[in-house]
Amino acid sequence: MKRKGWRVLAILCIGFIALFYFGGKQDGVRMKKMLLETKPEYLLLAALSFLSYLAMEALAYRNFLRHLGYRVGFFHCYRYALSDFFFSSVSPGGSAGQPGQYMIMTQDKIESAHALMSLFSFNMVYHMTMIGMAVGALVLGATQRVAKLPALKVLIIFGLLVQIYCVCLIFFLMFSKRVPDLAEKFFTFLNRIPFLKRFVAKRESLKKHFEEQKETGEYLAGHPILILQLFLYTIPLFIFYYSVPFFVAGALGFHVNWIQVIAIQSVAMLALESVPLPGGVGLAEGSFLAVYDMISPGAGFTMMLLARSINFYLGLSLGALVLAFTEKTRILKQKRLKWQNKHLFKKQTDGA
Repeated sequence: MKRKGWRVLAILCIGFIALFYFGGKQDGVRMKKMLLETKPEYLLLAALSFLSYLAMEALAYRNFLRHLGYRVGFFHCYRYALSDFFFSSVSPGGSAGQPGQYMIMTQDKIESAHALMSLFSFNMVYHMTMIGMAVGALVLGATQRVAKLPALKVLIIFGLLVQIYCVCLIFFLMFSKRVPDLAEKFFTFLNRIPFLKRFVAKRESLKKHFEEQKETGEYLAGHPILILQLFLYTIPLFIFYYSVPFFVAGALGFHVNWIQVIAIQSVAMLALESVPLPGGVGLAEGSFLAVYDMISPGAGFTMMLLARSINFYLGLSLGALVLAFTEKTRILKQKRLKWQNKHLFKKQTDGA
């Protein structure tokens, strides 16, 4: 937990440096006036929209796990969504999101195979929905100005390729029958290289995971309705997430087109989702500043500051609090169990 704390602190420092850098180029008097005149009811709607985004992920996991026979509550699944957001935010390209969720799920006595099944399924649909919404926005021409930004244009292409790769990789791991054979060949290759031999020790563990993924594919092939149900959660999930800037613009007094904001946000998020920086800090602030200047001319920085505070720093803070509480609860349970075992052993020896 200490390492995670340092990561959060580092991200906050980089984020504040980026905000200070970009904010230093703004008209301070005008920005202060805009902040003082913001409509709090719209900011509340923006926060509720972000929390609803997390709620849709929680509902998706609850529905999936209940289908597998687990009686998990909504707030338990909301914790999974927050852990995903937190771990994704503190790792390059969001790479630690699913491992973090897997850890929390297995701590809740969800079997490894079922935890992997839910994570692989949700993330495959998540990436497919993200690609679909962004490509749809680009094809319909709703984001022509965004796509013309030189830096973002490169990031859009990079993000699209990474997302397609993620979907193909998950699909291959779950549904291809060649995975175990390829894994065996891979370990045979490693065994021939002296300094890589130590990785062969993990052979059985990884083979077990491959078998579990194969079972996942077979199960989903027989229950396609589960994948369709996930789409019913991920589509509104992204709509809620992409609506945050719309409400922030409203708070600043700008009347903007909701559909266009969602379209612009979908392309911007596709560009930044796979950036190899924790939470995209630094690069995200600069990119969103350029994008939001198109939505609210002259107020791009203020809009970016408020939107980023809600759809990133709020989630990061909530995730950190929930994980700290979870860790504290786990430690207390271990201590209580240790005390109970010690007390029981003492009673048994006294009785003897």
